[in-house]
Amino acid sequence: MTVHDFPDEQPGPVLAKLRKPRSQQLTRLAFVADIHLSTDGFGTSKVYHRTEELFETLISDINARDVSGVVFLGDQTHDGRPKEFDLFDTMVEQLQFPWISLPGNHDVPKEHDEHRSLLYTEFKRRYTPRGDGYPFVTEFNETSVISLNSSCTPDGCLRNTASGKISQQQLDYISGLDLDVSRTIVTLHHNLSLLPEHTVDYPWNQFQIENRTSLVDSLPANSSPLVVSGHHHLPAVTNTENYLELIAPAVCSFPQSYLLAEISSRGTTVFLVPLSDRDEITESYWFAKNGSVTSQGSLEMASNRLGRLPLLVEE
Repeated sequence: MTVHDFPDEQPGPVLAKLRKPRSQQLTRLAFVADIHLSTDGFGTSKVYHRTEELFETLISDINARDVSGVVFLGDQTHDGRPKEFDLFDTMVEQLQFPWISLPGNHDVPKEHDEHRSLLYTEFKRRYTPRGDGYPFVTEFNETSVISLNSSCTPDGCLRNTASGKISQQQLDYISGLDLDVSRTIVTLHHNLSLLPEHTVDYPWNQFQIENRTSLVDSLPANSSPLVVSGHHHLPAVTNTENYLELIAPAVCSFPQSYLLAEISSRGTTVFLVPLSDRDEITESYWFAKNGSVTSQGSLEMASNRLGRLPLLVEE
């Protein structure tokens, strides 16, 4: 199976069918990860020269669907340059539905930056409800989406790494929430889970948040809430006794798609929605295949999962 093999009446192939979250009112949420919008880049596994075109396609595709909201899961930009955020802001104005935005590791300043980056204080001002940062909760019909920042912390411990961490202030906030996990989704950029193919060594150790155990402990015990993340540039599902995690694929790189979750009284069906045609996805495959060890590994893991969709069906 490829990302283009699915019945005409569906938005894309089914990634997963879940028992929860549930909603009496049909709710459709788009989860968009790793656009890496570039104004002048070319090539690499992120196919920088296609990012603006893909973002336009994404907006048009979402606007053609009756969605309740859109969650941008981080790495909206190539490398956090102000002009990249300005382009994102201009283009996202075309989106006809409510949206929220999380920071990714490429959206925040790093010590190795050789360019001026948008300050995190400005990111908060632009993209959080009151301009004071994360976490916050957004209601889409009966579904609550918790937005977390895993990409920068008050102590600056992430300024020299692509890894992620949830600050103590955010952990305390989650612990204090009265969560109904049957209608709650937790979102962040970095992943909670290492995938089965991973080792604990670099570069694979940069995908899982550093304090995963602390975040899991802050969630309601034995509740297995749904968590949605990005960062890894591949679609994946991890089901544990403490949580169920969906990893959203990248818009920029193979397989150039996003997740559309349809939440109803029967549970949630998650579709993998393609954004590129067969020639364009072939180009993204070529760039990944001829890219870094990380991009080659992610390509192999993505291809493996595309070949066995759906990845999870809960009865």
